[in-house]
Amino acid sequence: MELDLRCMTIHLAFDNRSIKRLLSKSNEKFFTEDNPIFYLNRDKRTAIDIALENDQIKSVDLMINYIVKYQNSYVYANLFKYNLVNLIEEGVIVAPLMNSNIIN
Repeated sequence: MELDLRCMTIHLAFDNRSIKRLLSKSNEKFFTEDNPIFYLNRDKRTAIDIALENDQIKSVDLMINYIVKYQNSYVYANLFKYNLVNLIEEGVIVAPLMNSNIIN
């Protein structure tokens, strides 16, 4: 899922249908903790940032649920370093994130 050392999901994040399809139950067999889908790009941006900028709140919810389930480690806290306040302001459900190993 890389393109020039950038996470491919950043290119899909502007479209709710793409993220919904990517994170659908039909693809669940491919999800593992060893192969993260979401990570911080070298420009310090994430797919979550792009989705927030494009008002794709449902996409952000799907991404957070995926991250909490399959990337549930403090290593991924950097995904939320610059956008946690924005997530709360936009009304994104952050309770699963706050109760995960990512934040705690």
